Amino acid sequence: MPPVRRPRRHRRLLAATLACTANGLTIPMLDKAESAARATLARWSLEDAKLRRQVQREMRVVDWSEEGTPREPEVEGVIAKLSSWAGRVLDEEEYRAACIVESKGAVVRPKSAPLDVRGPLGDLEAQLSSPLDPEAVLAATLDTLSAVTESIRSEVDKMISSENTRTKQSEALGARLRPLDAPPSLIGDLEGFVDAVYREERARVDSSTIRPQDLPGRVRGPLARAERWLTAFLESVSRYEKKRSEIIQRVAPRPMEAAPDSAAGRTERFVNGLARGPLMFRSLVSRVAELLDATVLPNEYDDDPGAEAAFDAALKRGPRPRR
Repeated sequence: MPPVRRPRRHRRLLAATLACTANGLTIPMLDKAESAARATLARWSLEDAKLRRQVQREMRVVDWSEEGTPREPEVEGVIAKLSSWAGRVLDEEEYRAACIVESKGAVVRPKSAPLDVRGPLGDLEAQLSSPLDPEAVLAATLDTLSAVTESIRSEVDKMISSENTRTKQSEALGARLRPLDAPPSLIGDLEGFVDAVYREERARVDSSTIRPQDLPGRVRGPLARAERWLTAFLESVSRYEKKRSEIIQRVAPRPMEAAPDSAAGRTERFVNGLARGPLMFRSLVSRVAELLDATVLPNEYDDDPGAEAAFDAALKRGPRPRR
């Protein structure tokens, strides 16, 4: 019986497929399946964009002054910039998804969008895909290095001038001055930062305050300002996301609640179970550890001196005989 040559035939088919792909040719069946999958993902993206538009309309009418948390202007400015950038990216992707659905699954690049619709992704792709001019790249690199060198040279000259002035003032006064008391320089700025942190931490230790932001305003330093800014940022993001979650739950119920027997409902229920499993195991382990570390409560029968002797005597008698 001749040997079976199926593995060799499979290898030939694989080699032919790779050769077609390398030469720019495609297999019609795979190309059709890929286009259908791309169109399906684009339709899902459009549905998500529709829901996002509805949530945004609901968020615009929210009165944040009733939430009770003060809003920091600097934090709100940073959040506004991040929201604007994310909104541009989502609008750009919505336009691309609409083009993919309209073309029945064709490939649409972000840079193919018009200039009035193109967002950060399209600009980045257009910049990276443009042909590089070696002379322009070399000139830009040299300009950057020259700017960095000039900045370093200026800072070094400023430090030398500040140290010379500090030396002259120290000799004239007969006392040694700190770089912080001399004309501004990098050394003086570093000393001022370290001095502020030291005073802040010293006041925090003396007042038994745990967090730097709880210190009085006259002794707050860089750590307190950074903590207050970060706390305000996280509180603003948390407040915004909680309100957005409430609106999403109201306008778009979860698949596992609206249609538990559908594919989306079953998938969400399965993923939800996988996500809750580690949390339940962690709660179980923490509860067992808590029980093991718990103090044994006193028993009123422990003070009976004859209880252990009576128990030992009962064990020595053995089981009772059957009647």
